[in-house]
Amino acid sequence: MNVDAMHGIALEFKRVFLPPWPAHLTVQCQSTGAVYLRWRRAGRRGDQPYVLLEGPIGIELLRGIDPLACRVYLCFARRAVDLNLEHSLRLNELRRLERYVSQLEALGALKQALGSP
Repeated sequence: MNVDAMHGIALEFKRVFLPPWPAHLTVQCQSTGAVYLRWRRAGRRGDQPYVLLEGPIGIELLRGIDPLACRVYLCFARRAVDLNLEHSLRLNELRRLERYVSQLEALGALKQALGSP
C-alpha cells in the first residue's frame, strides 16, 4: 500500500520544519490495519493530542504561524488528505477482495460436499 509514502511525507515535514513546531505530521497505525497521517500538536510525550487543521484548533494554530509557513503546512495537509484517502480506498478494496476469495472457497467446498459437478 502507500504506507511508505505516508512515512515519507512525515519525515519530509520534519526536514522542512525543525522543532519546535506547533504541530507535526505523524503516522498513526491502528490494529485494524488502517493507517492515517495525523497532525499532532506540540507537547510532552503522552500529551500530544491530534488536531484537524481544518477544525477550530487547527485554524487557530495556522493563524499563529508565519504566512509562508502556513502555506507550506496547507500543502502538507492536502498531501496527507490525499494519501489518507488512497490508503482507505486500497484497504477497503483489499478487504472486499479477501471476502470475495473466501466466498469462492466456501462455494467450492459446498459444491464438493454436495457432489455437484
